[in-house]
Amino acid sequence: MHLIIWLPFAFFAILINSPVFALIAGILYGMSVTSDNYRISETLASNLLQAGIVLLGLTLSVESVINISSMYFAYVSAYILVIFGIGLLLAKIFRIDAKLSFLISSGTAICGATAMVAVSQVIKSKPKELFAAVAIIFLFNIFAVIVFPSVGRLLDLSPQDFGLFAALAIHDTGSVLGAAMSFNNESLETATTVKLFRTLWLVPLILFISFLQSNKHAKPKIPLFIFMFVAAIFINAIFNLNSAVISWLSFTSNTLILAALFCIGAQIKIEQIRDINSHNFLYALTLWFFALVFSCSVIFLF
Repeated sequence: MHLIIWLPFAFFAILINSPVFALIAGILYGMSVTSDNYRISETLASNLLQAGIVLLGLTLSVESVINISSMYFAYVSAYILVIFGIGLLLAKIFRIDAKLSFLISSGTAICGATAMVAVSQVIKSKPKELFAAVAIIFLFNIFAVIVFPSVGRLLDLSPQDFGLFAALAIHDTGSVLGAAMSFNNESLETATTVKLFRTLWLVPLILFISFLQSNKHAKPKIPLFIFMFVAAIFINAIFNLNSAVISWLSFTSNTLILAALFCIGAQIKIEQIRDINSHNFLYALTLWFFALVFSCSVIFLF
């Protein structure tokens, strides 16, 4: 019954091409559901998002992606190393539990919940610790999708600059794409390419944490959809897809991403928000502040 009520809002968000509306509608649905039987699965959200990203790859040119990757390689690498290092340092200052600091630092430096889930398998964190970290990052993502596009317009950022800013400053891939779409569809190419490059850093991060934890059995995996995204780019180059096909693929990709944002918003549970520890929240917020400063520095100084 709840889903029947809220589905029209999701379709309306797709109709008006509004990531913010899709996310908020999903959040309201998630907060209105009292039984897990009516919850939208996290797997559905992930599959929709990944399908949208792969289709987006079919609309991009190899030359453009290579140019973006080479242009921002140094900035992204420096961002990840600096933010992860600051996260561990702040954990000492805030006296944060080591496992929680690994979760939040990896989520902020690399790819939000995806990184935190992967790291949790290595450090053997408790489910409660993982849920707490994910809930905090989720709140930041909501704020970013709603507020950052307006900030980008206020600062008169170009689509490329905002795409880079979103890819660095926002934690989860879905929220990065949602913010980029809200700002300007032209931002999607830069945002997607840079964000997926950030995600690739998950492999060395897992190896590093495994070394610190003396866990030799950890097997880092690169998400399959990244390979599919790269393959899609080359398919476009090989078959030289015409503008009509690319336009249809772009629309379908946007639709899937918007549907994913609705499903992502629907994951929220009011009890998870209530259980957030204010001290841990302040730690994560401080780390995110440094991430925002770094991201702005890249945009305005280089």
